[in-house]
Amino acid sequence: MANIDMDTIGKTALHSERSISSHDGSQDLEKPIGGRPSVSQIDHAAERRLVRKLDLYIMPLFFYLYMLCFLDRTNIGNAKVAGLEKDLHLTGYQYNIGLSIFYICYALVEIPSNMVLRKVGAQIWIPTIIVTFGVVTTLTALIHNFGDLMAVRVTLGLAEGGLMPAYLVVLSRFYTRSELVLRTAIFASSACIAGMFGGALAYGFLQTHLAFAVSWRAIFFFEGIISIGSGLVAYALVPNEPGTAKFLKPEERLLAEERVRREHAGSKVIIEATKGKLMLKGFTNLNTIGCAIGFALSSLSLQGLALFVPTIIKAIDPTFTTLETQVKVIPVYAVAFVVEILFSWAAARYDRRAYCIIAVNFFAVIGFAILLATPLNATKTRYGAVFLAVAGIYTPGPIWLSFGIANAGLDQMRAVAAGVLVGTGTLGSIVASWSYLPKDAPKYRNGNALNIAAVVASQILAVLLMLRARRENRLRDAGGRAHVVDGKTQEEIDELGVDHPDFRYRW
Repeated sequence: MANIDMDTIGKTALHSERSISSHDGSQDLEKPIGGRPSVSQIDHAAERRLVRKLDLYIMPLFFYLYMLCFLDRTNIGNAKVAGLEKDLHLTGYQYNIGLSIFYICYALVEIPSNMVLRKVGAQIWIPTIIVTFGVVTTLTALIHNFGDLMAVRVTLGLAEGGLMPAYLVVLSRFYTRSELVLRTAIFASSACIAGMFGGALAYGFLQTHLAFAVSWRAIFFFEGIISIGSGLVAYALVPNEPGTAKFLKPEERLLAEERVRREHAGSKVIIEATKGKLMLKGFTNLNTIGCAIGFALSSLSLQGLALFVPTIIKAIDPTFTTLETQVKVIPVYAVAFVVEILFSWAAARYDRRAYCIIAVNFFAVIGFAILLATPLNATKTRYGAVFLAVAGIYTPGPIWLSFGIANAGLDQMRAVAAGVLVGTGTLGSIVASWSYLPKDAPKYRNGNALNIAAVVASQILAVLLMLRARRENRLRDAGGRAHVVDGKTQEEIDELGVDHPDFRYRW
């Protein structure tokens, strides 16, 4: 995208986002860069109208499409309690192996997928991913043994792996760093809705009597068909970046480009040319690495519960029928959805990601501790503990992602960071596949204890990253990084990303 002449934008040029420039991390108005207009020249009303338009178009679209992804990934948990293990003659740990292989393949495609996205565009790549995993999910209705299960889980992992990092990259092209927190949470919270509707859909699909899709097979068949149809429609709807967004007017495109471009010190374009050294910077960013570990710890707990919540609820009261178990899953995810939105709103409103991660994780610690400590006959207490645990582990994930993306730098660095974040997070999901084993039923002590350890570790990590960001911001405020630009060409300065002296970390 060519450099934008600010004179052509006039009063519509804006940038209401404030950068962290005081020594304690509080938000101050951003200094003019390179002679561009100061905040006093900005039309804030125009920006508010633009953001509302982005929210009304992008967020419902990404929310729905990611919900399909999570449905197709975790519906195997609903299928399990509906008889999948018995019908496929699975023994020992074969079910857990099927879960693990999905996440291994999922992790392999994160970064390569984002490189393809930068080449062909999100408007092509994201719908293609959705149609592909929809086809695989539909075909899962036809499997008959462990070998078939492994084949579809491998293919599903390869198909789905690139979706979340793709969404993160596209969102970072339209939203400022402060805005990104809540928007990431909104689309990621669709996982809660998927968990809620997954139980409701499973309940409905189990009532059907198709000759080729009986019982749990109907869950895969119908959910796969829904994904295929939605993916085909998405080819006409998914945007790539502001400059080519069909739903924006020409002046809105310029506005959207400029406000995001000025978020990243020294950046002249929204999507810069692909360079190996920029990719390397994306890999070596300490904040990205820390947030990736944090997201992995969050994913360990989240994916463990997402895959086994029906099993855990069934173990709380073995008298529950399959349909009763599916129904009791629904309110658990409804509460988690509300908690996730509230804490993510607070993280965005006060620009304090680490505080919110630390606070909401206490819900999970309490929930898992109750599951560990209470007797099996305390069914109401244990069911209540599931509410706390799910709410506490679903919320930190999107905050960790926005924490990493907001401090990644240029578009290519963000593309790599998104892949690193989600890919590393998938390692936690692999461990999660083995956290609730049949031999540990019905209390699942090892799984619940492991989740407590992961949650506490993520709290400690959030504190460390917050302290590092505050220290680095103070140093830059005092001019301690000004020497970085000495002796560099303008092109080299433009490519500094997070190393630019004007860049401030968000924590």
